[in-house]
Amino acid sequence: MQKSLESLIHAFGQIRTGKAHPSVLGSVMVPYYGTDTPLAGVASVTVKDNQTLQVVPFERNMLGAIDKAIGSAGLNLNPTNLGELLLVNMPPLTEETRKGFTKQARAAAEDARRRASAEIDKLIKDYEAKIAKATDDKEKDLMAI
Repeated sequence: MQKSLESLIHAFGQIRTGKAHPSVLGSVMVPYYGTDTPLAGVASVTVKDNQTLQVVPFERNMLGAIDKAIGSAGLNLNPTNLGELLLVNMPPLTEETRKGFTKQARAAAEDARRRASAEIDKLIKDYEAKIAKATDDKEKDLMAI
C-alpha cells in the first residue's frame, strides 16, 4: 500500500499547478551520448520565481538538446535559451486546463485506491488461509489424542 501512495504522490507531482516547481520537468528525458537520460542527470533545475524555472546544464554543449527535450516533452512549455541557461515560464492555467488536470488527479487517485484495495484483498486471503491452516492443525491435534 505504501507503493501505491508513493506512486500517487509522484503522479500528483507531475500535474502542473500553475506555479513553478522542479518536479514538473521530472519526466523530461534528454539524449545524452546516445542514451536518454533524465533531465536531473544533465542539468540543475531551480525555481527562479513563482512562474519561472531555471535550467542550468552541467555541460554547456547540452543546452540545445535540453531545450529541444523540454519543448517536445508534451508539457506545453517553451524554454527561453539565454546562452548559458534556460528559463522555462509556466503559463497560467485556463479553466479548461484546470479541469483536465483535476480529471488526471482523480484518475490517479482512483488507480491508487484500486491498487491498495487489491493489496488488502490479497492480505485478507493470505490471513484467512493461515487461520484455516492453524484451525485444521489444532483439530488434528485434538482428534489424535
